[in-house]
Parts: sequence; C-alpha cells; structure tokens
Amino acid sequence: MTRFTEYPGHIGGRCVASFDCDPSGPLVCITLTAVRDCFADCPNAADEECPVNKVLCDSKVSNGCGKCVKMEERDMLCSDRRWRNICTETDHFKCLSTDNCILPQWIGDGVDDCADGSDEGSKCYSDVQSNCAMKEKFNFQNLRCIKDEFQCIISHECISIVNVLDGIEQCNDGSDESMIPNFRENNMNKLNVEVQNNKTRSV
Repeated sequence: MTRFTEYPGHIGGRCVASFDCDPSGPLVCITLTAVRDCFADCPNAADEECPVNKVLCDSKVSNGCGKCVKMEERDMLCSDRRWRNICTETDHFKCLSTDNCILPQWIGDGVDDCADGSDEGSKCYSDVQSNCAMKEKFNFQNLRCIKDEFQCIISHECISIVNVLDGIEQCNDGSDESMIPNFRENNMNKLNVEVQNNKTRSV
C-alpha cells in the first residue's frame, strides 16, 4: 500500500486520494494502485520511481521491473547484488548486467546466480572465455554467511535465519524450506525459527 509519507507532494495535494504525477506541472492524477506497478502511467513516469528514502534494485534481473528497498537493506534484499562482495577476490566471473560475481562451477548449473541469466545462457555451457557473458574470475573459498544467516545449499546466497521454514522460499533453490537436514548438520545443532504466526518452534 502506498503511503502519503512515501511520496510527499504527489499524494494528498491536488489529487485527493490519488497520485499527482507532477505537483508543479499540469494536473494529471492516477490511482494509487498504479504506483510502482511496472507500467508508467504518468507522462513523466513519476509513478514508477522509488519513494523517498528507498533505492531501486533488481531492475536488470531476468523478470520484473525492480524493487524499492532501503539503502541499508540492498545487500540482503537485492538479487542483482547479492554476490558483489566477492568481485574483488581472484578467480571469479563477473555477470553481464548485474553487480554479481560467480564461481566458474556455477556457470550453466541451472541456477540463475547472476539474476540476469548471463550465467545460464546456452553459450555458457561450452567455452566460457570466448562464448559466455562472464568476464572475470573469482574465488569463493572464503565466503561465509554471517551469524544469524542461512546459506542456501545449491544457490549459495545468504538469507536471514528467521526466513528458514517460514513457508516461503527465499532461496532460489528452495533449500530454506526443503533441505533443512543439511542445515542442521552444517550450521548448528538446534535453531529456533520464528514463523509467520509469531510462535517459535524448534528445528
């Protein structure tokens, strides 16, 4: 739901209970449900901009028109940058249009680690250097999820521990909902996971 405070000047001014495309220009009002719906309804596309205090990410991923997140949450919530922290390491491949870098063995493995599909194109299955969109190599050996994070088994991204067994797959490989025996063995003996109904259960 779009809130008044997210778009100052656009909501609650000339357009009552709707979105003003340009508060200082000609009057064009659109419904609030049209804001950030992946289609520019305003002539200036103001309805597709992020609200104040949020930035756009995932605009170049394989599907969708991106999402708006708080600056401090980008590394956790944006799939187009979840692997950027290892681009400074040696022996990595740089993704084509996102900020991600991946391991050579992730190329052509059926998982879109780049988030733009550039590691899964048909050209990636043969000669990586000449045919694939990948550019640079990196080393994944030292990457570990931080405390209170779960590392997805196949797709390798890190998610918050509270998202494990919450009924929603946050891992691209679904391992946060289906491969928990591996999680028990590799991460900790016992974990209390907060589920959506605010109760706590033992895993």
